[in-house]
Amino acid sequence: MTFFRFLFLIPFLLFAGVRAEIAEGNRHVAVELIAPQQTIRAGESFTIGVFFKPDPGWHLYWMNPGDSGLAPRFDWSAPEGTQIGSPHYPAPSRIDTPPLTSYGYSDSVMVVFTVEPPETMRQSTLKLGVQVDYLLCSDVCVPAEAELVLELIVADESQLSPDFYRFEHWLSRLPQSQSDWRIRAVTRESHVQLVLEPPPGESLSSIAKLEFFPEQGGWMDHSARQFWQVSRDRLLLDLPLNSLGQPAPERIRGVLVTDAEWQGQGFESAWVVDTALEGDRSSGTSLRILGGLVGVGIVLLIVVRLLRFHQNRKKDREID
Repeated sequence: MTFFRFLFLIPFLLFAGVRAEIAEGNRHVAVELIAPQQTIRAGESFTIGVFFKPDPGWHLYWMNPGDSGLAPRFDWSAPEGTQIGSPHYPAPSRIDTPPLTSYGYSDSVMVVFTVEPPETMRQSTLKLGVQVDYLLCSDVCVPAEAELVLELIVADESQLSPDFYRFEHWLSRLPQSQSDWRIRAVTRESHVQLVLEPPPGESLSSIAKLEFFPEQGGWMDHSARQFWQVSRDRLLLDLPLNSLGQPAPERIRGVLVTDAEWQGQGFESAWVVDTALEGDRSSGTSLRILGGLVGVGIVLLIVVRLLRFHQNRKKDREID
């Protein structure tokens, strides 16, 4: 699907600098920079979030957009000595536009960052700024951008912000590390299999959904169905490899989503997966390369035939 993703991105890459496109994208989403507190202390880390609210029918993308799309890009400005960490995303959803499958958000979402201010601060406030560039899609895709600023008071006493409860809601949606379960990744002929071994006494009978979203792009067939089963008190989830021959990475990283309420009633559970891949990573690569070449060849053949068809139509019109 990497080939299709490239085709998908050509129009965006050609017109990414057109201001009218960006203005159109900005009209379909609200973006804010928020924090759960109004005050901070020097030398004490805290969290902030970039909150997106797209219009109905529009969506934006996860850190790995899948077959098409682009992940948001965050360019921060902060006082000297201030460190801002990597983005932390809630679990995404599948966005199917056959034959492509993307990963993203069709509703509100908040991306979380950890900020480490300097140990000593002379200013009475800490001013943070971020330039956000992202792709917004509906029936069409348009680039969008936002320039956001957040100013927090430096004080000894803690004071919550009006955004505290909204922030806490989204903070609770972030994928959690799971220490009770043993998670392994094993190479098979045409897929990578996740093996999930629960702690003693954990019931698997309530699970109706199990889906993995890979952090690294390129190695998985995003549009293929992920088959899972319960076998000897373990969960087995098959992750289909892509047809272009790119091997799976040495470590499988991503987010595992299930409808089992292991994180509390009414919540889907989202777990962080980061485990070494066991077995020969090149297994089945030759067959998948062959399959990928055949697939690309079919696409090119269709394109050539369409071009010939239109050329013949043009000649027929000239004769008439």
